[in-house]
Amino acid sequence: MHWSRARHLALAAAVVAWCGVHAGAACAQMANSIGIYATTSADQAEIVPAPVAEPFNIYFVLADPRTSSGTPVTAVDGFEFRVRMTGVRENMFRLVEVLPPGAINVGNSPNPFDATYRCDWSYTTPMIPSNGLATLMTWTLFLIGAPSTYYMYLEPTSPATIANQLCYGYRAGTSHYVRAATGTQALYSQPVFAIGAYLDPPVPGESVTFGGIKALFR
Repeated sequence: MHWSRARHLALAAAVVAWCGVHAGAACAQMANSIGIYATTSADQAEIVPAPVAEPFNIYFVLADPRTSSGTPVTAVDGFEFRVRMTGVRENMFRLVEVLPPGAINVGNSPNPFDATYRCDWSYTTPMIPSNGLATLMTWTLFLIGAPSTYYMYLEPTSPATIANQLCYGYRAGTSHYVRAATGTQALYSQPVFAIGAYLDPPVPGESVTFGGIKALFR
């Protein structure tokens, strides 16, 4: 069946309209979501192929933090979640773990394949999100041996400050609050980041634009 350009553009408009209604499902990053990315702009949740014998960074990013009333959060000062990684353990090394200045982790994070974070820096300078994003933590990893596949998961800690939820802390005036956060997948059993493979389902990325959709049909 051959479609005219007008029908292509009509379909593109319908897709963009659907994304406007279902924002956060598959079209854009969800508010109050925490994910793992290859960039601080939170637009790449996979590294393919897996880099071997060279250090590389991954970033734990809080996207679009908002209060319960929908107001954008302007001062982040803590986070809580568990990180799990699967893959060949003897070939993967975490060289560096970078937390925000003044942050203290009372969780247990020496093992990058199963690390818990209960981080707080509420008594120092809070983090101000930039373009709706706050980089909570950075890991520098190093992979040796034959290229292999690694998957990473974000899960609630046990026990969790908010039951069965990731969470982060923020300030509003002189008060401190804890806010629930979602992962970037529908289930905690689904990986949020992959090294040497593509995610299925993929993690939502940047918002879809009408121009971007039109390009698919040219």
